[in-house]
Amino acid sequence: MKKIIGLFLMMFFLFGFSQTNNTHNSFTGYWFWKDQNKTFKVHIYSEYNMLKGDYWLTETINGQEITIYKSDKLVDVFFDINFGNAIAGYSKDGKTFNGIIKDNVLLGDGIHGVKEGELNFVLLGSKRAKWKIKYIKTFDKKRKIEPENFSIPTNIVLIKARDL
Repeated sequence: MKKIIGLFLMMFFLFGFSQTNNTHNSFTGYWFWKDQNKTFKVHIYSEYNMLKGDYWLTETINGQEITIYKSDKLVDVFFDINFGNAIAGYSKDGKTFNGIIKDNVLLGDGIHGVKEGELNFVLLGSKRAKWKIKYIKTFDKKRKIEPENFSIPTNIVLIKARDL
């Protein structure tokens, strides 16, 4: 009887895990949005039942692609530490991904080093997605003087470049 219960529990957890991954599969991959010679790129991946990601902006000048900024930037040269993922969230239905995004490419440091927003990523078919970011209102007095605007795009349609 213990073996049957153990087998049942194992199947239950495995099925639950696979269902979570299935709702994430549509989002994982590389996405982009092009505006003249600038390209905003997003990498979404699934890790520990969460969707995580990074973003960066490139500009093409005379055929050369130059990185303007990237979210996974080096934050400590001495210890070689990068910022890590700037996007984290989940999808319950496999069509909408909600989470937090950190805009860490703002100029300055201290309280202006990171601006958090609420990310809403909605699939518009298999190769397009609506990317919308809203400011998270806070009662933290230190964050009152935060810049009004994000330095990353806040309302665009991304195209899926490739799956993972």
